[in-house]
Amino acid sequence: MPLRLRRAADQFPRARWEPNNEHLVILSGETVVGSLMRQTGGTAGDRWFWSITCVLIDPEESARIGWAPTREEAQRQFAEAWRAWLVRTELKEIKPIDTAASCGVVHQARGRRDIHRR
Repeated sequence: MPLRLRRAADQFPRARWEPNNEHLVILSGETVVGSLMRQTGGTAGDRWFWSITCVLIDPEESARIGWAPTREEAQRQFAEAWRAWLVRTELKEIKPIDTAASCGVVHQARGRRDIHRR
């Protein structure tokens, strides 16, 4: 299932954030799995921050946050870290059979199915 971007303001309308393309959430199916934000100023200058937000990851095992000079590079780094986590945990994303009734992303690992609810 491909990862996709959505404005954070559109995903969380009750937060009343101003809609922009510099504060995004990353979705797998309908579940938010990460975030992507542009940071401006500071000693590093403008850069993009990404993070995996839906699971706990031991930083010794793989990256769960990072910074990149462009949005495209941040997206690439996030996807690489996300897929590495899936491989390490022996999980894979599968499309729910009934997307209207789905409450989250269904993962299949070692012959069992786990549903991670939003």
